[in-house]
Amino acid sequence: MTATPPKIRLGGILRARMQQLRIPQCELAKTLNISPAAVSQMLSGRRSFRRSFLLQTCELLQIPAAEQEDLLRLLNTIRSGDHHQPAAPGPDIAGTPSVADLLAEPAAQYRMEPRRIPVFPATKLTAWDGNENLLSFASRHATAIEPVWQDYPPECFFVEGSGREFGIHFYGRVQLTAVASRPAGYREMELVHLRTGGFRIRERVGGVWRLFRIGDNGSAATIQADRRLRLPIIGVMLCPEQILKSDK
Repeated sequence: MTATPPKIRLGGILRARMQQLRIPQCELAKTLNISPAAVSQMLSGRRSFRRSFLLQTCELLQIPAAEQEDLLRLLNTIRSGDHHQPAAPGPDIAGTPSVADLLAEPAAQYRMEPRRIPVFPATKLTAWDGNENLLSFASRHATAIEPVWQDYPPECFFVEGSGREFGIHFYGRVQLTAVASRPAGYREMELVHLRTGGFRIRERVGGVWRLFRIGDNGSAATIQADRRLRLPIIGVMLCPEQILKSDK
């Protein structure tokens, strides 16, 4: 059996501890002063913890100093590339399994299975009548299913189009992470369908909705949006190496 990578193991231990204490990822993001997406990447093992971030996380999760040392050794293991898994003893904390207990458990339980998220082109959104559940609609019209290892909110799907289609002055493919309802801790962004046709991404900055632009604060120009389609967006991924036909 393939050993679980230490980054995934560390994230799994912290994620299990957060679940025990009912601490949401958005609270950890606020503590570390980083985005919820960055927290998700660290907990899923796609990104390494900084030492300072790990210490702040341990404080939030009420992990005693002795058990913090276990996690710091695991972090050093990640940085050194030595995949030996430490398992020092430690006391039970507030009636929940200790970090040492979690470290001693089989690493396989922290191996993450990818979540499969539907991907479909933005142009198909015009067929949505506003009545059907959006995730159900996205799944029915998906052109692909993408496996991901990050933590995403429920009822999440990817919307794809070109930079030209979304009006953001970008030459390449754009993938938006759309949700039925925006979770707490995310910037206010949404994809809107124009009454005149086409789509635009806008975000609320200082209480004012602005058109999303790459590298600036956007434009505060008023747009005539179809109120039936105002889709919350929690992520924008740019792929300059993938040029779509609509950009040519």
